Amino acid sequence: MADYGRVVAVNAHTIGDQLVGAHGAGVVSLQLDDASDFDADGGIAMSPAGLLTYDSVDHDTDTMSLVTPLPTVLADETRIDLWDPERADVVTEVIASIALEGTEDEGEPFEATVPHGLRAYLPDGIRTSAGEVVEIDVEAEEVIDIPGRTPQIDGRAVWNPHSRRTFNGQALSNATWEKLLGWSDVETDGITFANGVWTAVSPGWYDATGTAGWAFNVTGRRRLRFMVNGVATGYVGLPADTDVDTHATLTLQLRLVEGDQIEFWAFQSSGAGLQVIDGSLSIARLSI
Repeated sequence: MADYGRVVAVNAHTIGDQLVGAHGAGVVSLQLDDASDFDADGGIAMSPAGLLTYDSVDHDTDTMSLVTPLPTVLADETRIDLWDPERADVVTEVIASIALEGTEDEGEPFEATVPHGLRAYLPDGIRTSAGEVVEIDVEAEEVIDIPGRTPQIDGRAVWNPHSRRTFNGQALSNATWEKLLGWSDVETDGITFANGVWTAVSPGWYDATGTAGWAFNVTGRRRLRFMVNGVATGYVGLPADTDVDTHATLTLQLRLVEGDQIEFWAFQSSGAGLQVIDGSLSIARLSI
């Protein structure tokens, strides 16, 4: 059943829990206060010591078994959060506090989760004036629409911001991260581009994909990353191919707001300068 209400406040928090007691470097088991958010069959967690891969979690004893020893000391009550490798970010849950309208519970506070596709339209914080009108699935306790804010499908094509570009080639120095600069536009709408920088115009969750091909060389490694507002975001690395040109692809989902800037960077360690080749095998695509 769907009802309507006005948002009173929105609060985002990461999924995870805190350590019980200090843990020394070299341990392979972490004691959590409540490990229920972590998959019993293993996964990845984020900590002040970096990403931690675990192969199992015992929900009865709230212990996490690490694949490799803890690299550094973690203090009592240190936060350990669930990591989403596809989004390259910690897992977050967004809760909206809503005053229901037009029901017997009108004005009563109601909490509902906000799915990823709607989070860009409901920023965190307390509403000091009338909040956004939202449609809620009461049984599922989830926001399902924000009338007047989200795209409405009426049988016609739905416009979405997008940019697709092919690369013109660039020589990279050895063992140095460099921004890829030479791009040719294939199709762009609703996203601006200049000097190797994509700038978001509309808020939302964006799919970002970049592929680079390096000239044939069998030495070293090839790496890619996105930079979002100057911060390295996402990473892929692989050894040089031994019989053909080496290609790598990096795909991420990025939550962007108006003005956020995205760059595509590459690295090679062949021992000398090496060309990122042009053409259809070196491309970048950004779209909602």
